[in-house]
Amino acid sequence: MIDSDMEEKKTSRINLEDVSAECVKALLEYLYTFKISEGRNCSKLAMELFQVAHKYHVRQLEQGLGKILLKQVNTWYHVDAALQLFQFSRNVEEHNGLKIKCVQVLKL
Repeated sequence: MIDSDMEEKKTSRINLEDVSAECVKALLEYLYTFKISEGRNCSKLAMELFQVAHKYHVRQLEQGLGKILLKQVNTWYHVDAALQLFQFSRNVEEHNGLKIKCVQVLKL
């Protein structure tokens, strides 16, 4: 967005209206440190951050969170996060493994 002729480049602002404050904080932490710490603590935040990374093409973050989400034990997931992840991953073929993981989580 910043490299193109979009409004964000002209104003030097990116409005993330559909993102929670916690997610913005975690995203900024990643962009400055390249570390994923907040996304490891809460399945809802991890899912939201994963979707934001996909939406805004932050590929390394998306891939890192994808690995984290796959490695988590099934009981770590909040039901809402698992449902949201399932809906998201069924539309993104590269995340088919996460769809299978969510089915396992939801079976519990």
